[in-house]
Amino acid sequence: RTRGSLPVFSKRPTREESIHRDVERLVEICLSNWHKTKGKTHPDGSLIPQEVYEARFEREMKLLISKGFCGYFLMVADYCRHSRANGVLVGPGRGSGGGSLVAYLCNITEIDPVEADLIFERFLTEGRTALPDFDVDFPSSFRDWLTNYIIGFYGEDHVVRVGNHIYMRKKKAVRTLAKVLGSTIDIHYPDIDAICKIIDMGDADSAGLGHSWE
Repeated sequence: RTRGSLPVFSKRPTREESIHRDVERLVEICLSNWHKTKGKTHPDGSLIPQEVYEARFEREMKLLISKGFCGYFLMVADYCRHSRANGVLVGPGRGSGGGSLVAYLCNITEIDPVEADLIFERFLTEGRTALPDFDVDFPSSFRDWLTNYIIGFYGEDHVVRVGNHIYMRKKKAVRTLAKVLGSTIDIHYPDIDAICKIIDMGDADSAGLGHSWE
């Protein structure tokens, strides 16, 4: 992506003004939550100096600004805020996003990466051009509710659902089917093992590619 195609959160007369306001807004939110960095200690019990947090915050913000990612952070922070304000559970943060102090200070994650000694560079580096990915968890029963909020905020032509398909090989499909049906019908598991052995023998000459079900 180029900087000109990255999303902006603030609505200002020009794109440059919107980007500038995004930076200001993100800094304001983080500073309003700076109390979350106070009184934190290392595993050995020693107090973490504020200078450590200040240096980490400055380093992260410098990179986010240079890449034009502040608007993206504000977008994620907004739907996390909206969910919590309506009593919807939000995960504390999984994956490399937990290594961002900015994400912690704007309440995307609930993990203090300085206290937990997490590395920001696993999440974002100078060489990365794609938007970093936040693994934010919500109850599946509220997925449509949250999607409708986002569509209402940004417009249907600016929101798309992204999904993935999982393909199972034959043995995995047989064992998964047996596990699912095991609570409703009598499954003789030695038969399942025997079927899987037949599959192994049948696929033995396929160099790992497997044959069709037929």
